[in-house]
Amino acid sequence: MLASTGAVVSAAAAGFEHTSFALVNACTVDGKWTTTTEWSDCQQTMVGTFALFRDKWAMEMAGENFLIHQYWLIEVLNDVTTDAGDYVEICLDANAVGGTAPPTDNYRVVLTPTSMTWYKGTGTGWAATPTPASAKYNTTINTSFSSGPAHRIYELQYEKMAVGIGATPNIRVAVYDASNAAAGVIAWPTGSSANIPNAWGTCPYSMDPVPEGFNFGIIVMLSSVAVVAGAIGLRKLSIKKTVMI
Repeated sequence: MLASTGAVVSAAAAGFEHTSFALVNACTVDGKWTTTTEWSDCQQTMVGTFALFRDKWAMEMAGENFLIHQYWLIEVLNDVTTDAGDYVEICLDANAVGGTAPPTDNYRVVLTPTSMTWYKGTGTGWAATPTPASAKYNTTINTSFSSGPAHRIYELQYEKMAVGIGATPNIRVAVYDASNAAAGVIAWPTGSSANIPNAWGTCPYSMDPVPEGFNFGIIVMLSSVAVVAGAIGLRKLSIKKTVMI
């Protein structure tokens, strides 16, 4: 952790990189943006067109040792319901070695509106494993800095050292909204599978805070989508009124 940015060469999907920046703003795992700046110190990465994730890390000294607390935010921008089939998942290739099946140091975390389940690689697939003592999550339907209208938000925290996750794991983030079943499972990297680590993205870390304005382009894009959707809605309403006259 002496370098400003940690990078690793590994089997991963080309062109899919998400940087984990050092925590600046305190994080409360309550399933929402506790403050308007809580998650502004992270890189924001889109998952398809209707979901996104952010993450950050913080180091804490514990006697002569240190802990690395990892925080995740996943937002499903068009999900306003609580369906039994809803879920998001985070796949972690702990040592970024890739593979055509999940090795025994890989993890898969599945979050639903009511549960958190951890899985560990077996070499051929996944098997449920006890939830780490350090892990906690929460979820709500709420507004956020990313998108004005209320939507499903998940927050997750765990301690990396205890789980055995390296500094620069490869990652995969996927979302399924049961109310939008036609969209199927949307993933980053695009088209990736939880069962093939070679297709996951890279996640280098930075000891620096996120650069100012780093997420501006994505925020503008999300705002534009909201404006267009609103304009279409107004146009439809106007047409209906015209027909009624």
